[in-house]
Formats: sequence, structure tokens, C-alpha cells
Amino acid sequence: MSETRPLPSQVFPEVATVEEVAPELTYSERLDMAWNAATYRGAEVLDLPPQRWLVQDWLPLDAVVAVYSPPGVGKSFYALTLALEWASGGWWLGTQLEAAPVLYVAGERATQLRDRAEAWSNGHGKPLPDRWTLLAPRPAPQLTEPLAVSKLCERVRATGSKLVVLDTYAMMTLGLEENSSKDTGPVLENLSKIREATEGGLVLVVHHSGKDSSRGLRGSSAFLGAVDLTISLEGSEGQIRARVEKSNAGSSPMPEWYKLEPLGESAVLTSPTFSARWRASLPILITRDWILWLKMETLMRGCLLVYKVQTLTEIQL
Repeated sequence: MSETRPLPSQVFPEVATVEEVAPELTYSERLDMAWNAATYRGAEVLDLPPQRWLVQDWLPLDAVVAVYSPPGVGKSFYALTLALEWASGGWWLGTQLEAAPVLYVAGERATQLRDRAEAWSNGHGKPLPDRWTLLAPRPAPQLTEPLAVSKLCERVRATGSKLVVLDTYAMMTLGLEENSSKDTGPVLENLSKIREATEGGLVLVVHHSGKDSSRGLRGSSAFLGAVDLTISLEGSEGQIRARVEKSNAGSSPMPEWYKLEPLGESAVLTSPTFSARWRASLPILITRDWILWLKMETLMRGCLLVYKVQTLTEIQL
């Protein structure tokens, strides 16, 4: 009985043409060829490209990022605002973004997204960017279906999208046993395929936290282990705190605060009023014997952190 071998593209997509160039090679030989090409010795490791960031410590490139929260906090507002800011060449956390095509895949609430996009346009006084594309088919594309993922990757490449938002993970994995690492594995592989289709861009997965929000995002720990960065959203009464909970590529920055401002039939997510980018350039207020440190997280609660110092030096936050 002949050996049943997977296609090269299923094992190592980067050398998927090896079979066409040298069809006489066995699967074992093709595997050796792929592994040899991906082996680095000593200083050769430095030939690999370094981690790139859209926004330092918050949004890595060539990555899969999950943003999650309990229902009603504002995770879709967060994802939509980021998508529109990137597509329009706007700002995020004090960093001006280079305008790029964005694909927003809506698994639910397309009408609400329409109202929120209109509010963003009215709030900023400018039209919706042509680089922003909303894909809202019914039923939603399923990350468990190879054909749907293949078609989605085709759409990403055709639009040249550098950001792909999948809103929400639950609506695009219907019937999936989320707590099963076995069931989650193929989905994670498909998320990697979508990431590769962005050619160095970013996939943002909108997800839910579990019943106990303090335990992080819902589902299998395999999902948490596979994504490059997770952002947790918490808040109430229109105040939202964003916090990096897990990052493979950098340190965890200080939390950032946002506000949902009602506008028309919807609302607009405002940028942080005291972002880490701006805070880095603000000197601490120094008096003769005391340092007053205005820290956003405590300032939101009407507090000041006061520190006694023995010597006076110029200090930057």
C-alpha cells in the first residue's frame, strides 16, 4: 500500500513549490529540505528579522492579537476604532499610523457597526476611509471550515489588508468545543494562515472573557498560548481600561484609559487623554523635598502619588 503523504503546503507553505520543481523527491526528502532551510547556527540567528511594532508594546506586527472583555464593556468599539484609525492614517496611543487597507469581518451586529462607523465619521469630521472594508456575510465565515478560511485569505490578499479584525471569535467558531485543545488546534492553524495572508500585518480577534473575568479570556489555554498578545478591557459608565495581559514580544506597558462619548444613535471611543507615549515626555513635578507623580491609574480615582526624596535630580516618567 502506498504511503499517504500530506501536501507540502500543509506542512511547510514556504516551500510549497518544491514538489513542482522536484517531483521525484519523497515527502521525507522535502521535509529535510524545509528544515535545512530553517536551521540557523550561532550568529546566523541574527539574520532573522527583529520584531516589528505598529504601536510599541501594544500592537505587534506579523502577529495574532486577542482583545477580550465581558459583554457590554466596548471591545467592538475598541476594534472598530483601531480599524478606522489605521485605515485613515490616524493616531493610536500617541503614534501616527501609516494608512493601510483594513478588513473588518463582522460575525454579528452589522447594523450596530454601521451606526458606530457613522458616529466615528461625524465625531472626527471626516468621511469613512476607502481603505476600510466591512465584510458581513450571513452566515459568518467559520474558522473551522478550510474553504471559508481559504476564501477569506484570498479576500485579504486581494484587498492588501494589513489588519484583519474577526468580530467575534464565538460567532466564527460555531459548534466548537472552546475548552478542547484538540478542537482549538485547527482554528489556531487557520488564524496563522490569515496572518500570513496579511504579509506582515496583524490579525485582531475579538473574544469574550470567561464567566469569571479575573481568569482571562474564555476557552482552551491553547488559544492563550498561541496568540502573540492579549488585551483585556474592563470598565463601566463609559470608562474603559485597556491592559496588556500577555505578550510574547515585549514588556507589559501601563494600562491605558478610554472613554465612550455618546454621539447620535451610537458613541465614539476617544483616545487616551494621558497615554504612555505622551507620559514619556512629561517631567515629574519636583519641589524642594517632594516629587508629585501624576499617574493615570490613580489620577482617575482623584489621587496623587507623593514621594519624599533625599536628593533632587531631573527625573523623567
